[in-house]
Amino acid sequence: MDYLRPYLETSFSASASSSTWSLIAAVAALTVAAYVSLYSRPFTIANDERAVEYKVPTYEIEQNANQDENNSTSDRVLAFAPADGAPLFGSTGWPAATKQSIDEAINKASLAQQGWATTTFSQRRRVLRTLLKHVIDHQNEIVEACCLDSGKTRVDASFGEILVTCEKLQWTIRHGEIALKPSRRPTNLLMAYKRNTVVYEPLGVVAAAVSWNYPFHNFVSPIISAIFAGNAIVVKPSEQTCWSATYFTRLVQGAISQCGYSPNIVQSVVCLPELGDYFTSRPAFKHIIFIGSREVAYKVCASAATALTPVTVELGGKDPAIVLDDKRTIRDLDRVTSILLRGVFQSAGQNCIGIERIIALPKTYNALIDTVLPTIRELKPGNVLRDETVTNNSVAATNQFEATNVDSGSNQRPTGTAKDSDRITRGHNGFPKSSLSHSPDIGAQISRRTFDKLERLIESAVSDGARLLCGGKHYEHPRYPKGYFFSPTLLVDVTAEMEIAHEELFAPVFLLMKARDPEDAVSIANSTSYSLGASVFGHDGAGTGFPKGTVDRIVRDVNAGMVSVNDFAAYYMCSMPFGGCGKTKGSGYGRFGGEEGLRALSNIKAICEDAPWAKFLGIGTTIPPPLNYPIQNGRIAWELCQGVVETGYAVSIKGRFGGLQKILKSLLTGQEKDKR
Repeated sequence: MDYLRPYLETSFSASASSSTWSLIAAVAALTVAAYVSLYSRPFTIANDERAVEYKVPTYEIEQNANQDENNSTSDRVLAFAPADGAPLFGSTGWPAATKQSIDEAINKASLAQQGWATTTFSQRRRVLRTLLKHVIDHQNEIVEACCLDSGKTRVDASFGEILVTCEKLQWTIRHGEIALKPSRRPTNLLMAYKRNTVVYEPLGVVAAAVSWNYPFHNFVSPIISAIFAGNAIVVKPSEQTCWSATYFTRLVQGAISQCGYSPNIVQSVVCLPELGDYFTSRPAFKHIIFIGSREVAYKVCASAATALTPVTVELGGKDPAIVLDDKRTIRDLDRVTSILLRGVFQSAGQNCIGIERIIALPKTYNALIDTVLPTIRELKPGNVLRDETVTNNSVAATNQFEATNVDSGSNQRPTGTAKDSDRITRGHNGFPKSSLSHSPDIGAQISRRTFDKLERLIESAVSDGARLLCGGKHYEHPRYPKGYFFSPTLLVDVTAEMEIAHEELFAPVFLLMKARDPEDAVSIANSTSYSLGASVFGHDGAGTGFPKGTVDRIVRDVNAGMVSVNDFAAYYMCSMPFGGCGKTKGSGYGRFGGEEGLRALSNIKAICEDAPWAKFLGIGTTIPPPLNYPIQNGRIAWELCQGVVETGYAVSIKGRFGGLQKILKSLLTGQEKDKR
């Protein structure tokens, strides 16, 4: 079980022996937790909420186009596999959305939402359970679609696409109703006869414009929240991963229709940037979720503002990982570096909450270099769907057509279903698999467009004193010359003054910075305009070398919307609210995920009514005579108002009784004047 060790070992491991016991303890804890989860109340599923099975037509690949990142036209979108440049839509491409088709998608969603809004939470849970079961049962197909369309490895896709999507589905199934149930709110002395309730109603049709780095999860995640809150949603995937989005749309719609509801509550439109402004300015959208770059966010928010549409903005990050040099962390450095490497190289660094800066204190700095350098040098970029050795137990979803060689210049369209024997000897597109005996460690970049900038930033850092220990250049893969690969890179001695310490790289670059002490580490961490996530590795208290409260102080002082302690991005796997820090808006604003994410897609309605006991006693709001229009005596009315304020809010008992006296005096005086 060595492969589980980086993810299961707990932070109290200090030696080989204690690590073994830590692993055993962690496995035992997970076993107990699994048993409790399976047999606790959330797993008691009513018959009308049970998942149903359904099938989705498998995707196909056309192979009659030449690779060119810029050859999409105004009415067609072409897509290519980043790992080897294989065309995914063929020469004809996919029809790009028009203004008319965008409006049609919105109208379909709007009509379907009217019925969907009347469904119960139980009915919505059934749809999500059906989707969850399908995702688990069809991990291979989903993962390989992601690998093909975004260039990532299977492991990266499992972590970043399947695992987190299953977690969000499960969290919403278990806790979504609690988040959206009507909640009672407190009242006050003056309004003691009132009952206050907040309800969460569907908004209507919402939109999501999502990025390419996690083509499945980024596409499905806003759908989960939107439809559970009773909305319909129109998703605009990135044109760079629109090929898999067509499959994922069918996948989600299949779950909805199989449960007996209109699949039109989920729509997707593939539009080129020229129509992005038209899409985000539609007044029919009641909320927009945007995941992407800061440059595009300016345009999205300006466009949405024309219709006063609120936007949740999730932008990039320059996430720091602060590594203290306390005795316990030094003893546990192997485990820490294992997590750091995953945090940096997950999805080839194309991860908005990926670790972009490792800020280490003096006693761990050189040890980190010595530990990670051999590993980074050994990391192998590649095409997982063609390099990986496939066993008889694996099902290559990309080979669910005849496994025959197809000339990339022909018009032949591969269809049908491959035999198992074909699946283990062919890569995607019907091309023969290479005979490698390993899986690649690093996948492809989505595009070559950033390579010149990356190389310039690295060269500039080196000229300013940084040391490049490996990598630093785009990688010309000997088997995939049309693939977009960047060499796994280790750059050390980076300082906060260097440009590379401020630019989001979105690349497989392990960037190491040195800090003098915890305060200096926080200062370095806060030196950028980004503030999405952060990690803090360290311990304090007796025997560590740091006073108790040091870690808590770092967590408090670092500018970040989310922080993991002795871990990387753990908050995401716990369905915490996701978003950047408001102190610096470079990483966006608003939240998705958790209760806050669901409520952001709801109309939050406040209802104030007479409490049942007040209705029974006939108590309700009555305007006192001195305050009725037309006001007869301004002085008496004013004294009455003063009395009301003091009765309700005076800071002493005496003051409140004084206010009550003013009220009584004003009312009695008013009555006497009325009699006269």
